[in-house]
Amino acid sequence: MTKRNQSEELIKANTELVSENEVSDSINTKKTDKTLGNERKKLHDLFLQAPTSMGMLKGPDHIFEVVNPFYLQLIGKKDIIGKTVKEVLPEVEGQGFIEILDKVYATGEIYRANEMLIQLKEPVTGKLINNYLNFVYQPYRNSDGRIDGILFFAVDVTEQVISRRKVEESENRFRAIIEKSAEMITLSTKEGKLLYISPSITKVFGYELNELSQLSGFDFIHPDDLPEFTEKRQKILDTDGRFFTVQLRVLHKNGHWIWCYARLTNMLNEPGVHAMVSNFTDISEKKMAEQQMEFDKNNLYALINNTHDLLWSVDRNFKLLTFNRPFSDLVEFMSGVKLLKGEDSLSLVFPGKRIERYRKLYERAFAGEIFTEIEYTDSPVEFWSEISFYPIMKGNEIVGTACHSRNITERKRSEKKLLQSEKKYRQILETAQEGIWLVNEHNKTTFVNDKMCAILEYDKEEMMGRTNLSFNDEHEQKIGLARIERRKRGEKETYESKFTTKNDRHIWARVSASPIFDDHGFYAGTLAMVTDISKRKQEEQQLKLLESVITNTTDSVLITEAEPQDEPGPRIIYVNEAFTKMTGYTAEEVIGKTPRILQGPKSDKKELHRLGECLRKWEPCEITTINYKKNGEEFWINFTINPVANEKGWYTHWIAIERDVTEEKLHEHKIIKAIIKTQEDERYEIGGELHDNVCQLLATSQITLGMIKESIPEERMKFYTQSKEYIKMALNEIRNLSHRLAPAFIGDSTLEEAFGRLLDAFNVENKYTILFHFDVAIKKDVISKDIQLNLYRILQEQLKNILKYSKATIIEVAITINNNKLNMKVTDNGVGFDTNKAKDGIGLANMKRRTELFLGKFEIISSPGNGCIIVIDIPV
Repeated sequence: MTKRNQSEELIKANTELVSENEVSDSINTKKTDKTLGNERKKLHDLFLQAPTSMGMLKGPDHIFEVVNPFYLQLIGKKDIIGKTVKEVLPEVEGQGFIEILDKVYATGEIYRANEMLIQLKEPVTGKLINNYLNFVYQPYRNSDGRIDGILFFAVDVTEQVISRRKVEESENRFRAIIEKSAEMITLSTKEGKLLYISPSITKVFGYELNELSQLSGFDFIHPDDLPEFTEKRQKILDTDGRFFTVQLRVLHKNGHWIWCYARLTNMLNEPGVHAMVSNFTDISEKKMAEQQMEFDKNNLYALINNTHDLLWSVDRNFKLLTFNRPFSDLVEFMSGVKLLKGEDSLSLVFPGKRIERYRKLYERAFAGEIFTEIEYTDSPVEFWSEISFYPIMKGNEIVGTACHSRNITERKRSEKKLLQSEKKYRQILETAQEGIWLVNEHNKTTFVNDKMCAILEYDKEEMMGRTNLSFNDEHEQKIGLARIERRKRGEKETYESKFTTKNDRHIWARVSASPIFDDHGFYAGTLAMVTDISKRKQEEQQLKLLESVITNTTDSVLITEAEPQDEPGPRIIYVNEAFTKMTGYTAEEVIGKTPRILQGPKSDKKELHRLGECLRKWEPCEITTINYKKNGEEFWINFTINPVANEKGWYTHWIAIERDVTEEKLHEHKIIKAIIKTQEDERYEIGGELHDNVCQLLATSQITLGMIKESIPEERMKFYTQSKEYIKMALNEIRNLSHRLAPAFIGDSTLEEAFGRLLDAFNVENKYTILFHFDVAIKKDVISKDIQLNLYRILQEQLKNILKYSKATIIEVAITINNNKLNMKVTDNGVGFDTNKAKDGIGLANMKRRTELFLGKFEIISSPGNGCIIVIDIPV
């Protein structure tokens, strides 16, 4: 029976007493005054001994006429009889009680209330203390039927209300932490069926729980990621508390995939959880990057209601004086015996070893002690009770004790569940990948998880009780004060802030802060989710510095995607101002296109091929080639290209530093031309000297030798003949040498004639079949003497190579002109060679240098056993 039931029973008894008084007046002749007095005495004893507050107020001013000791204990006062409620309890004015009394007195209507708040002054300090009461105001009518006063009955349920609210506040606090967390949580069965999703799942992926209830969590994982996930999941199913982490793609409701970092923990046997707990963090933005917690909502609430209180009293001989129905029902249920007044309270009520215990408890009360004990039994069922003992006074003598037993089983069970709940939530919170920071209304730290401690490098004990601003510098503290005011106004906010760690390191963090309000709407603190972004900040600073360097450098900077490396090639994503000045293209004109728009007919295909090979191998490369500006103008460019990798080592971009080397190339060509001209001049001088002077001396020697022919004896004539033949041979050799040093076409001969004579002289012994083709169109064009001379020298060099190395029998020389390009091809059917091994030869280098001197291209094609082809293209 609850205290409210008890109060109603007392009201009923009082009503019956009033009715009995009226009947007594009418049948006064049938009852004696002595009997009536005895009944009144019993009721008076019950009134005084009842451990429930009760009394009577007289008249419209509500003057205390009678109250029991329990009421005096409740309000903490003694001398109140004859005084009004306002005089005794001035603090209740404005709390509505006076108005209720006035209404009951005026209307005659009974007023009942449960768990109503009343603030009473503490006798010593005078501080207002919150009390919660179940009470009844019953109008009292006199013999004329007029309302003459009010009977009141009150049960103090303060502890019950406070206990329940503590449980509710604790659960609300942890619920707020979970529900406001940015991390995504799911709970699933061993088979993978989804039991719960946190609100952040709906926010990020778009699903509601009812859409997923019939599906498996495996249905939302990308097929490529599913095998790894299921394999790792299977490994942890048999071990409590075991977990694994994985990166995977999760299907959004609209059909696209979101990259997530996931941590799956086996909590199938964890009390209050019984599920596989998955923590997800959306890393799609930085995966280029940081998982909501999930909880079982069905196990959050433990309601504590309907407490059944037991009331009884015993005299000093342990005999029962009074008891209420719940007490009687309980004893009858446990012993099978119906209770009667005057029976032994020890042997009948308390079995076995408990008799001696209760004897000692009663004796403590008989000694004048007011106290409360907690009792527990598990037979026949688990039962907790809180028993209070109050001595019963008769004058100055203690004649017994009143006992009040309150069923606190639900409270104890709730406390146990609360501990389990806190343990459960703390376990899940401690696995979060974000720092969780809770401060109260005074901005002092009341909770941090392990991740938050790791971010600031403090222990939990070092952080508890400190304000969050104490971890900021002076500048951040000023900003933080304004943020706190916004929290008090109910504003949520995400911001970046700088903190100082225990080791005096300065770090940057992203903070998502949400205000917390109590049941009365008062600000109670802030919950913050904290992520360390120091690395990102450092990278941003480095990027800004790099951007400044790139923007202000005089070299062209070009950045492309990493792929594709084949057609059409990686796309441009950035160019600096220097690129625009160099090429004439603006950033808008080239971004999204490939660097191949800068290439043209004269771009070095061999160098570009080498560049492509480096790209495919992810290797740095440096080349020099001809590019073309927006207006079509050619320019020489030297550029170095390097691959750029992300933090995981994957190559994501190419960056090229380009420099216009046109002037350097032109200057280089001028120097080479000057060197070649000097060499040619020297050759002509040597050739002329040999032809004009040495040949003249030899000719004079030959004439002089002829003058002495007649005087030479016969036996000496053979020496004369040999000398003359030697002089003739010397003349022929010197003439041939002088012609090679100074080709005749420098004078009046054509290029075709000069080539013809060179080939004839080379094949004087007819060892080779020589095919010579000279395009007739060349005769109509004017080709500079410098180009003619260099083509002649190149042919000379290649004929020398054929003679020395090729073992050829057929030589083909073709000179053509097409599209303003002069082409010379020299082919032989010799043994060939490996071009990679012979690329550093002096002869080949000279031929290539002479070709490039006139912005031409030199190509050699050969392999062992397949002869050799050299191709020269020179723009004219």
